[in-house]
Amino acid sequence: MKMVKRMSKPFTKVVLFVLVIGLLAGCTVVKEPSQSSNTVVDTSNEKEEVLTFPLVEPVTLTYWVPLAAKSGKWIARYEEMGQYIELEKRTNVKISFIHPTAGQTKEQFNLMIASGEYPDIIDTNLSNYKGGPMNAIKQKVFMPLNDLMPKYTPNLSRLYELYPEFGKLAKTDEGDYYHFPMIRALDTGLTFNGPFVRKDWLEDLGLEEPETIDDWTIMLKAFKDKKGAEAPITMLLDVWTKSHSFVSAYGVGARWYQDDGVAKYGPYEPKYKGFVELFNKWFKEDLLDPDFAAQDLEAEKAKLISGVAGAGLSGNGTIASSILAAMVQDPNTRYELKGVPYPVLNKGDKPRFGHKDSPMSALGAAITTQCKNKEVAALYLDYAYGEEGNWLTEWGLEGITYLISDDGRLMEFEDDAVQQEAQQRFFRRVSSGPVMRGLLRGNEIIDMFDPSIYKAGEPTRASTNQKEAAKLWIATTDFSPVMPFVSYTDDESTRMATIMNDIQTHEGETFLKFVMGQRPLDQFDDYLNELKKMNMEEAISMQQAALDRYNSR
Repeated sequence: MKMVKRMSKPFTKVVLFVLVIGLLAGCTVVKEPSQSSNTVVDTSNEKEEVLTFPLVEPVTLTYWVPLAAKSGKWIARYEEMGQYIELEKRTNVKISFIHPTAGQTKEQFNLMIASGEYPDIIDTNLSNYKGGPMNAIKQKVFMPLNDLMPKYTPNLSRLYELYPEFGKLAKTDEGDYYHFPMIRALDTGLTFNGPFVRKDWLEDLGLEEPETIDDWTIMLKAFKDKKGAEAPITMLLDVWTKSHSFVSAYGVGARWYQDDGVAKYGPYEPKYKGFVELFNKWFKEDLLDPDFAAQDLEAEKAKLISGVAGAGLSGNGTIASSILAAMVQDPNTRYELKGVPYPVLNKGDKPRFGHKDSPMSALGAAITTQCKNKEVAALYLDYAYGEEGNWLTEWGLEGITYLISDDGRLMEFEDDAVQQEAQQRFFRRVSSGPVMRGLLRGNEIIDMFDPSIYKAGEPTRASTNQKEAAKLWIATTDFSPVMPFVSYTDDESTRMATIMNDIQTHEGETFLKFVMGQRPLDQFDDYLNELKKMNMEEAISMQQAALDRYNSR
């Protein structure tokens, strides 16, 4: 590995731009991993043709994709993005990008589909297609990839063999592969929302970290009575629904979940009443932030930093940013937020239903039926899933997006503003696919910040607590009830949207009325009957059918 002297703090953006220009001019760069999977022998003709990168003759592909907001601060088009500049050098494939107007992605996607004229590649949330990707294949808009696999997708096909769950998620219910997806391969990239508390307050009050709902109630009362917390626990409503926190203690989820293969909707379950009673009790006793249903992240953080709240439910990034903000106010502060397990009813129980995203969804790139160079398009998109392409899309290029430390490990630029700009000019990794989050090494996928390859700065209370929170939530939780990413048929998709839009509006409004005492809790059974009359049972039946099809893939 080429050694580069550590760049000092005065390293400027001008230097960075010079390095980028040098890259475009063909300067030597270190290619950390190497692979031999970029060559494909085409035996479809009598004479064998070898398709290998870089191509002998250039090929241009049209590529429809929204411009990531963070990148849009620095570049006008993806042709200017370092990742694609380098990919063109390596492949001799030139990409002509088509970017929909910001804020109009779904509308312009629908107009493009209605026009009947498609680019070679469409890269977005492919579930935006009416009836989903399965319907897009039936209507001959997306090309099924099965005939191209594994010949022109050697890297992605290998990943699906190594990690069958990825392959299962990548198929339609009819067995068609339809996209080159964004894959989040590591659990730490899937679980990042959960409960946390003021550790320094627990120490002051002589309290243990809360485990049960009763522990939480005792702790919140102490925060209110002895620490003067006006809203002892604050949270974001959307994070609560994603994480199933507190409601999971009563054996149900906040939204869809499965119980031994049976699809269920938490707010329609009788046991959901126990959770509603808890939040109603906390609300009446001034333990629950009255703004929890309407506030944004900044409002939540302000309460955590100021001491208005001593516990929260949010992303683990909130832990780090709140600690850092408190330390700016007072460098010697003892302020410390720490993640704690999802609550249970009885000591020793294992939490269930914690936050865990799917490692894959419909985010990714599809090849359309109008693509004249489908083999080249497939091999080009597949490049990101091999070691060399994965390194490029995760770490980039030495001297451009990272440095090499004296001990041979990777390190970021000392100036955080420079690092952020370098990444946003070079990568798409902050948005969608085709990309794999995680670093491929042989048959394993490791964290790109693994200490064996990455030299981090001195750990801080903020960074340590942020990482440890996610590890704790993962280690202590049974995620088996989490509903996988399922697909609906065209008819189911339309009907499910109609039913669930009405149900979730009514359920959400009624939940808040129960919590805030605007509707008596003895009307909970009436509420369940109201959902039933709104066709809840039909929705559950469709969700069950989708889950059954998923399990049969």
